[in-house]
Amino acid sequence: MGNPRLSILIGSWLNFNRSVHDENQMQLLKVSLVRFLWLYRNPDSPLHDWLIAFRINCIDDTLKKEIELRDDAEELSKLIKVCKKGGKLEKFTVATFAGQGGAPDHLNFITLHSAKGLEFDVVIMMGMDQGKLPSWAATSEKAKKEPRRLFYVGLTRAKDEVHMTYSGWVANKYGRIFKNGPSEFLLELQQKLKEI
Repeated sequence: MGNPRLSILIGSWLNFNRSVHDENQMQLLKVSLVRFLWLYRNPDSPLHDWLIAFRINCIDDTLKKEIELRDDAEELSKLIKVCKKGGKLEKFTVATFAGQGGAPDHLNFITLHSAKGLEFDVVIMMGMDQGKLPSWAATSEKAKKEPRRLFYVGLTRAKDEVHMTYSGWVANKYGRIFKNGPSEFLLELQQKLKEI
């Protein structure tokens, strides 16, 4: 039996494609992932090449549909950049990269989107700033529903401890600073803990 199990990979893949509810579309997503994994199964492939192929064959379509994955798209671009020739991870293969995560003696750096279903003794949630989580664009309660769910996912990944950090400010793409303080979700959690 492989590790991770294919069913877990498919479940995580469907999790990234939240806007897809049609059974036929979900089936196509599953098939596209399995096809990609089969075609690119060589563990000795350069990580850069594998990531580019994964982005082209699977991720690009998802990123166009799923607006809340914007941060994940930026992180993927950064990872691809450090894997190319001259980058810090230039010599990484798929196998060496796969061996980096999930071990009990490693620090696992993951996004809130990919944390669902995982559990850790200690969780550190960074960037708990108003304007980041929830995003400055989420002004209605309906728009805050998904960010609130992600906050809850992150919070509930911890078995023993959870630590949350914030800077108190966010900068937009033009460099303008907004001093909005901690996330309203963090403030709500603090209030609930005081009431207990």
